[in-house]
Order: sequence, then structure tokens, then C-alpha cells
Amino acid sequence: EENVSAAKGVQGGYCFRAPVGTPLPDSPSWRPQPVYTLTADTDVDAAKTYYTKSGSGNTEKYTEVETPVKASLNTYYEKHTPWKNMGFITEDGEKWNVEVSTQEFVDQNGDTMDTSQSKYGEGFGCAFAETKAAPFESIYGKDAVTDKNGVLKVNHTGAEPDTWTYAFLFLLKDGRKWVRYAEKCKRTEITEYDTNSSTVVSWAANYKALKSETTGGYFVDLFESTETEAN
Repeated sequence: EENVSAAKGVQGGYCFRAPVGTPLPDSPSWRPQPVYTLTADTDVDAAKTYYTKSGSGNTEKYTEVETPVKASLNTYYEKHTPWKNMGFITEDGEKWNVEVSTQEFVDQNGDTMDTSQSKYGEGFGCAFAETKAAPFESIYGKDAVTDKNGVLKVNHTGAEPDTWTYAFLFLLKDGRKWVRYAEKCKRTEITEYDTNSSTVVSWAANYKALKSETTGGYFVDLFESTETEAN
């Protein structure tokens, strides 16, 4: 009974997107983390916050520089947030699909001697319920979207969509955590949507997972186990 559950999205964010190459989730308790990179600035930018690094591995720590000086710029880091919260997804949630094709090898008597998997693929579809830049970038491509001076502009150019990393955060029964991610996903279809006074405006699309060189597969699931204990 403890292994039977619905899948609810984590409050505060259950679908995140990042550029390919961003460090991938590593546990069911994973949450989007900032990334620190050495600054490329050659002079102190008063509008920025800089950080210094100490320790390494599990002891790695970044501390805000209260009074940055030009002479130390080559040791300063900047904080970036590569994971974008995609916002609410409508009540139908996500639809996951797996496509498998199998070829049968038949002998002269019509009996099946063996089978071979000839095709495999995975993907997902959902409707993003927030009208903001992140969903449109995923659907129409990053170059098709600008948000400047109070205007969000989406140019439907029909250009090839971008490839992104996606991570989904779920809660199972009794607070059990589940993270599903794919390093490479690409929008394949823009599905129809309604605009009327009784339907929430949402932006629906289908995505295909591309095989990852990093994971060797498509989607990866990380569940909190009910049968083994964490070390």
C-alpha cells in the first residue's frame, strides 16, 4: 500500500528548464541550485554582487563580497540561476509517452524465432498555464522571445526549436519525493489551445527526449525508496 500513490507537483515549482550542459539532478531531494562562475569583468560593476569561493567538494562555499576591489576581480565569482521555473501546469498534468517498435524474425513455418527492438523513444506533453517568457522560449525558441521595457514579445517565426534540459519534481504519498529529468528535450508539436471566458489561457506542446550521452538514456527517475535506507 505504501508504494501506491498519485503524483502531485511540488508546491512552488514542479517543472524546471535549463540549458543543456547544466549539472543534472542527483537525488530525489534535488532542488534547482545556482551556479557560480568566475566573472569576466575587468572593472567592478556596482550593480553586481560578487562572491569569493572557499573549500571544495562538499565543503565548497561562496561568500558575498561586501566591498569588491578591482585588484581582486580575477578571484570573484558571479551567481547564475540556469534553472527556470516553468510555472503552473494545467489540471491534466503531464502526459508521458513511450514509443517502442519490435521486429519479429519468423522461420519458414511461420513460427517466431526471435524479436528485436527496432525503435525506442520517450517524450512528454503538457500545457503551461502562465503567460511568461519561459514557456514561449521552450515552444517557439529563445530567439523568438523578448521581454523588454514592459513588453513580452513572441514572434511566431516557425524556426527550429531549441533543445533544453527538463526536470520535473513530484510528491508521492506521505511526502515521498520523485524527480524525473531528461538532459535533452525538444519541442515537436504545438497543440491547439482555447481562448474564451471560461477556459484558462494555456500554452500546450509536445516534446521529444533525445538520447543523452551523459546518462546513456532518455528520462531518468530518482525515487525515495521504501525498501532501502540512505547511507
